[in-house]
Amino acid sequence: RRMFLATAQDVRVVVIKLYDRLHNMQTLGAVRPEKRLRIAQETLELFAPLAYRLGIGNLKGELEDLAFPYVFPKDYEWVRREIKDRLSARERYLKRLLPRVREELAQEGIKVVNVHVRAKHYYSLWKKLLKHNMDFTQIYDLAAVRIIVPSIEECYSALGVMHRHYRPLPGRIKERMGFGATVTA
Repeated sequence: RRMFLATAQDVRVVVIKLYDRLHNMQTLGAVRPEKRLRIAQETLELFAPLAYRLGIGNLKGELEDLAFPYVFPKDYEWVRREIKDRLSARERYLKRLLPRVREELAQEGIKVVNVHVRAKHYYSLWKKLLKHNMDFTQIYDLAAVRIIVPSIEECYSALGVMHRHYRPLPGRIKERMGFGATVTA
């Protein structure tokens, strides 16, 4: 309640509180066992969604992944075991692909802010698997190339370049507009 009241006056207070919670979650192992579950649940239910709403998606993912093993320990271990080999193979392939993607975008004169490989967070993957009856064949983004460009126009130009060089998966393209334009395909 205090955090929400502080938000009305200065959002920086909430951002500081979120990063304080991240630090607390990183050291949760030192907390008494009976308090861990409560803190982890609070993180999943309140702090991670708040980070997402403030546009700090990476922080949201970190908070969720730190809370996941405390709130759902068996599910966490299962996900970790199941993706170990799958994720590393996809990441290796995509990292080899990155120079080619950068080159293709440069040849088209598209200004790129950042191109990187990102792995799906464990908690996010688990939630997606729940929707798909725990079927890994329905998960296309264990690892993905994320292309960040400075404008909406360049976003669609980058998307066009990627479609010319790589077969698109219908219904699997996400556009996110924020400080730059992002296409995840």
